Amino acid sequence: WGGGGGRDPLDELVSAVQGVCGAGVKVSTVLSGMELSNRQFTTFLKKLSKRRASHECMWHVFQWGLEEMEMNVIHYNALIDSVGRVSVPQALEVYAEMRNARVPPDVYTFNSLIAACARKGQCQQALTMYHQMKELCLQPDQCTFNTLMLAYEKSKDFRGVLALQSEMLACQVVPDVVTYSMLISASQKVEKWNTTLRLYQEMQDAGVKPNQYTFSLLISGCSRRHRWRGQGRSESMHGASQLAEAMKLYETMLLNNVRPNIVTFSALITAAGEAREVDRAIQLFQEMKSMPGIKPNAYIYNALIFACERGGRWREALQVWNEMRNDPDVVPDIVTATTVLQACKTGLTQTQRSKRRAALLSRSLSRTNEAAAQGYNYHNTNRCEFSGMQ
Repeated sequence: WGGGGGRDPLDELVSAVQGVCGAGVKVSTVLSGMELSNRQFTTFLKKLSKRRASHECMWHVFQWGLEEMEMNVIHYNALIDSVGRVSVPQALEVYAEMRNARVPPDVYTFNSLIAACARKGQCQQALTMYHQMKELCLQPDQCTFNTLMLAYEKSKDFRGVLALQSEMLACQVVPDVVTYSMLISASQKVEKWNTTLRLYQEMQDAGVKPNQYTFSLLISGCSRRHRWRGQGRSESMHGASQLAEAMKLYETMLLNNVRPNIVTFSALITAAGEAREVDRAIQLFQEMKSMPGIKPNAYIYNALIFACERGGRWREALQVWNEMRNDPDVVPDIVTATTVLQACKTGLTQTQRSKRRAALLSRSLSRTNEAAAQGYNYHNTNRCEFSGMQ
């Protein structure tokens, strides 16, 4: 194993195992008679995980490992992490086998189990794993709490997320940028904008620098905050206020050398649309296109079409739609169709109003001309009569 200057034999083994799994052949046909050291088996599992092997493939490798290998905590952790990406019950089954084999779990074991539960939004199961972790006197870390928060954030349980923050501080675990981003995301899902601002301030006071994801969340919240306030006579005023906040965050983002991404620009253009600032939306779109590595997607085009339509600039909305149709990397979706139809409706309404106004203006001019002509004739008639009298 590992000899020579060619391809790593373990890479070939990984390819072979993935190939037979895809063809529905048992993994044991490839691994039969294979002798791997614990270190090689660990590397083998890591390579499978890195290549995103299917959970069925990992499960078959696990069954082979139980029979042929002396499994250790690293092997079990790799398997729990891989199968847990798809199936929580199978991840728990690997964990149960681990306990039966009297292999002591570590923090990474529980973090992988909690992550598996969080992906499926299974808060109670994730919390059960956390309590088992503490019963074994294992100290939870940032990853543990951040992953638990993810489970509660997905379930829109903001109180649960706040309770985890308190528990995190009680365990003397320092919140990081992921923690605060999770808290901010959870607060926005339950429409608590004031809490979002408080968390952002708390984050700054703690010396934790926001990252790309955090800024994008905050900027997205500005446009959503406008909708939370409801619709009314002060709608455009609120929209302008939220756009100003979004632009301020964007400027702070650039000052901190945090590179904006597609989500950032989508949120900014949406905020500009809510404020009916069409020119600003177009400016942001052009600015985004000038940045290397960022290409407009369906969300960006939809946001710009929406901004143009909302600002009454339906012709520009159709121009953006045509540009979107000519972009080979973007496929219009149902949101595109709905927004374009609304723009067409706006254009038709404006055209009909223009025609009515033109007709009214024409009739008004006609009446004015008739009145003027009558006045001219009356004036000339009187003038002639006056001349005759003379």
